[in-house]
Amino acid sequence: MWGRLGKAGAIYAALGVLWWASVELAAGAITCEDWPCVYPLLGTQLGITAAVLVGAWWALRLVKVAAPGRLAVLAAVLFSMLFAGGWLLPMWPRQTPDSVMALTQFGGAALLAGFCTERAIGLGYRAVVLVCSVALVPACLVLVILTGSP
Repeated sequence: MWGRLGKAGAIYAALGVLWWASVELAAGAITCEDWPCVYPLLGTQLGITAAVLVGAWWALRLVKVAAPGRLAVLAAVLFSMLFAGGWLLPMWPRQTPDSVMALTQFGGAALLAGFCTERAIGLGYRAVVLVCSVALVPACLVLVILTGSP
């Protein structure tokens, strides 16, 4: 079990740094100060993200991680939640570099997905971890809205 989680976390963490570097290069290549550049930039970022997440599935198969399809799909969903949470809450002060944020978002999503798809762990524990992981971002957003402070 721990070997599976370690492999998945390491692969996704490395791919997170690769994703960050690719997005930064794309943003540097598409430079302009006007709104029409937002659509090509977001489309490029979405394409890079999709390619990295599909590449993660391939890398999980390459290192023979058990059930790579389930882990990859759940990790993609959890990464989307973590990324949306970071994007929806831009008012929070952040001193962490973007590369470290990408590494922890990808790696954390893989570790959570690996835990939630592990058959050796009871279904109740896996369900609680999955529900708490998915509910974390909306709960933080509600907390910020209710308190009125970042």
